[in-house]
Amino acid sequence: LCFTKLKLLLLAIEIKGEAGSDSKISINPRGAKIAANTQGFFIAQSADEVKR
Repeated sequence: LCFTKLKLLLLAIEIKGEAGSDSKISINPRGAKIAANTQGFFIAQSADEVKR
């Protein structure tokens, strides 16, 4: 969906632990549901595309 609609390639997401105090970076997670306020790491064609 990220690539189809926004032309951005999602590489990884930040996954927070149960208590929310710890987190890890999950590279190319399969079947992960992305919750609100999840930080994502993307590749884009230009800096202008990243800013949107």
